[in-house]
Amino acid sequence: MSEQTLSTILMGAASRFTSRTALVTSAGQLTYGELFDRALRLSAYLVETGLRPGDRVVICLPKGAELSVSIFGVLLAGGSYVPIDYTMPAARGVLILRDAEPSHLITTRQIAAALFQGEARGLVEPTAGGSAKQEVVVALRAAPSSKEGAGISWGEALSSAPLSAAVPVEALSIAYVLYTSGSTGRPKGVMQSHRSAVAFVEWTARHLGLRPEDVLSQHASPSFDLTIFDFFASALAGATLVPVPEWLFGQVAKTCRFIVKNGITVWYSVPSVLLRPDEGAPLRQLEGSALRHVILAGEVIPKPGLKELAAHLPEGCSISNWFGPTETNVCTFHDIGPEDLASDGPVPIGVPCPYAEIRLEGPDGPSTEEGELLVCSPTVMEGYRGLDELTAQRFVHEPDGRKFYRTGDIVRVESGRLSFLGRRDRLVKIRGYRIQLEELEQALREHPAVTEAAVVTFQEEGREQLGAAIALREPSEALVGEVRRHCAERLPPYMVPSRLLRLEALPRNSRGKVDVQEVSRLVSLGS
Repeated sequence: MSEQTLSTILMGAASRFTSRTALVTSAGQLTYGELFDRALRLSAYLVETGLRPGDRVVICLPKGAELSVSIFGVLLAGGSYVPIDYTMPAARGVLILRDAEPSHLITTRQIAAALFQGEARGLVEPTAGGSAKQEVVVALRAAPSSKEGAGISWGEALSSAPLSAAVPVEALSIAYVLYTSGSTGRPKGVMQSHRSAVAFVEWTARHLGLRPEDVLSQHASPSFDLTIFDFFASALAGATLVPVPEWLFGQVAKTCRFIVKNGITVWYSVPSVLLRPDEGAPLRQLEGSALRHVILAGEVIPKPGLKELAAHLPEGCSISNWFGPTETNVCTFHDIGPEDLASDGPVPIGVPCPYAEIRLEGPDGPSTEEGELLVCSPTVMEGYRGLDELTAQRFVHEPDGRKFYRTGDIVRVESGRLSFLGRRDRLVKIRGYRIQLEELEQALREHPAVTEAAVVTFQEEGREQLGAAIALREPSEALVGEVRRHCAERLPPYMVPSRLLRLEALPRNSRGKVDVQEVSRLVSLGS
């Protein structure tokens, strides 16, 4: 097993690719040598002001040089970084900040005032001689109670003499904590080790044949596990990372222009970023791009959009479907081929990654055909922060010391490959019948006019009913009727949604995934 850590990956890049461009932003470029120097200076300040190995540092910044320097600076100091999406609701930001109990907070004064409110009161007022609310600041603790903890500016923090070397950490030390939605409504922190991230990024570099000439996109928010590939696989290969501006989300034509203009060779995002309703024409721009690999993950891939994308990619460009919850990182993968594009069925999630061992568990025990996906892998989380009981519930321990994580994903083996059927927690009972909501969503998406579909339940006259929201290629009520008939012809009566809502596009959260709660609200209202 590799002895690398995320810290040594950056150190190796700084040594081997010193003058190569590590990062390109609207504000300029950073070489690997410059990135390493700045990260070492930040880590020196963090250590001088009390960061100890294993301490957590909350980072809440827009994409850019400061974000990359902060992540690597925390790791070089021996700490764990906790990324928070600065666009999230303030109440959620406060919950995460309190739960993380960080030793330091890196953000801007503007974000601190809007997102953390009283929790970061020492950051709201500018430092002496400063007035810009957008300046990046580093605070000694999350909720400063005195001027001593009010933090200093980014420039001051980076004025520290760089550390002579990174603080050594063990492979099983926690490298980062990602907060995901919890069933209780409270976010839960997924703790991942250096070993976990390194096992994943080393495989990606081999599988994709990453090289220094590659240019990778960073589309996702740093709080999303897709960015583990972005930040660290690029550094491992000595490639260039280009953050994708947040304002491009939902604008396929401009996103395609961005890919072409910046010479992106490896694109990684949720499918809906490129495969959106009525957005086929802009994809033609990609025919002239430098793309070598397009990787999709995080949600079901719509087949019509996939076929359209494949038709406009440059010759030789691969498309892959990577699958796995935050708790396991990517655990299965499928390289999409002509046979997938020729059918209308769902895209497989494929086979286990080389580092992962899987098994299926059905209602009556182990299964070779269908069941909940359990994963044993070095990429599996160390646990949920502060939730030991929940952590214990999600693992199955074997006598030989192996432990399998219960993903909650229901899968089926078909022709030697895994297909995703749905979530265990999305199995509902309507009129006594067990229904997997994803199965109905797939049936809806098989209608040629449907570009997106989400199925939820709602209450009507004291009874639970099935409802669906769909986006269509053309805004037509006649097409809604056709979709109804399509369902009635293919599904048993108890699976046909009693309410079918047409939307221009399905609402999405900050990670680009369908916002199921908002869909539920709209379907319940019937509008």
